[in-house]
Formats: sequence, C-alpha cells, structure tokens
Amino acid sequence: MEIHSISNKDRIYGAILVRVSTLKQYQEGSSLEDQLAQCKHFASARNIPLSGKEFNLVISGYKAEQSQLDEAYEYCKDPKNRIKYLIFKSIDRVSRGGSYAYSYLKAKLAEYGVQLLDTYGVIQHRLTHLNI
Repeated sequence: MEIHSISNKDRIYGAILVRVSTLKQYQEGSSLEDQLAQCKHFASARNIPLSGKEFNLVISGYKAEQSQLDEAYEYCKDPKNRIKYLIFKSIDRVSRGGSYAYSYLKAKLAEYGVQLLDTYGVIQHRLTHLNI
C-alpha cells in the first residue's frame, strides 16, 4: 500500500456525487437537485462538514460517465482537498457495474482514507456484513 503525506485525521470533509442518467429519473424525484438536497441533509444530520465540491453527473454514455467518475476520484484522493467521505444518494448513483465495480471503487478510495456513504445506509449497514 502506498504511503500518503496526509493522515486520516486531517481528512474531515465530505464531497457529494449526484447522477442522473434518464429523463424518467429526473421526473420521478431523482433530479440532481433532489439528490443534492438529500445528500446535504444526510451530511448535516451526521455533522459531516462539506467541502463545497459537488459532482453532477449527467450521463449520456459510458465514456462520459467514466471521465466524470475519474474526476471525482482524483478530487477525493488529493490530500489538499481533505476529503474523508464521498456521499451519494444510493449505490446505483455511483456504479452500474454491480458489486465488483463498487468493491473496486471502495478499495481504491480507502487507500487514501476516503469512505463511501449512501443516504439509504446500504453501504454502511447492508453491504459491510457481506464483506463487499
């Protein structure tokens, strides 16, 4: 494992990732604005200070999605941003690739002291006991 110049105690902020891939999602309560409000409420209820950085992913194809997710990943791992949490509405907002893609992202960010949190608690409570 790589050694990084910032300690985990120095990582204190949350960054938010919101994603819409269909018009139907937007119309049925999963608009970027709705997700952003849910994520901000989640962070506030848990006293997680937000960095002010929000990743708004409007997806039109896999390559665009990957590029935008890479930007979020790079931002979160950069020690100067002091990100401890990447917050999103639900796991399907972060990965369409199932548990493998989720596990990969979780492991990569964990190398830098960044945790994934979803507003439904699936990651924190339901996937942890499955070692995913």
